[in-house]
Amino acid sequence: MKMSESLYRIRHAWHAVGILTRYKKRKAWLTGSQVDTILGVAGRTSPRDYAMMTLMRWGLRVGEIVGCEGLPGIHLEDIRSEGIWVKGKGYKAGIVQDSLVPMPANVIKLVRQYSSNLKPGDKVFPISERQAERIVKNYAKLSGIEDWRLVGPHRLRAFFATDAKDKGKDGLMIKDLMRHKNLATTEIYVGRASPQTLRRVVEELAEQVVS
Repeated sequence: MKMSESLYRIRHAWHAVGILTRYKKRKAWLTGSQVDTILGVAGRTSPRDYAMMTLMRWGLRVGEIVGCEGLPGIHLEDIRSEGIWVKGKGYKAGIVQDSLVPMPANVIKLVRQYSSNLKPGDKVFPISERQAERIVKNYAKLSGIEDWRLVGPHRLRAFFATDAKDKGKDGLMIKDLMRHKNLATTEIYVGRASPQTLRRVVEELAEQVVS
């Protein structure tokens, strides 16, 4: 009897591990309307959260924004008119140099407005990576996203890559925008084309057949 109970517990434990593993592997691919809703809720709630999540939506990593594991995060002097100076992977070991990541003018304006009361040397987003993760999940939940638990900073960054694909940018360009070393990594971040994009392609193909 004891042996049967032990086997049951072992099987139950492995079953639980399997469920957790499958859950961990699932990904939430955000749509444009979902991202707009998330950012809209943040914009009405917190200027800090709105600015931080907008940078994620435009491709910055959470560690580059808030700092983690040796990364310093964004400081006031890193905000430039043409983009954001970031310190990426390997910074602590001196492997990677600073890089200027291009940003739309309205995003730069937004971040500058939020950080207008800071002084040189100040950290723009003085929170931890874990706090940033919780903040994104909370806004996803408030926005009514069913799989809000699967939504985090990486999902906003992944949307940037998927959006670029939907707008006709090729894989090599997206790789450079995402600052990846190889295309295989970029493919992990790129979701399926949106229904609107697929419909447009089908219509274009139909026009080519008619002509």
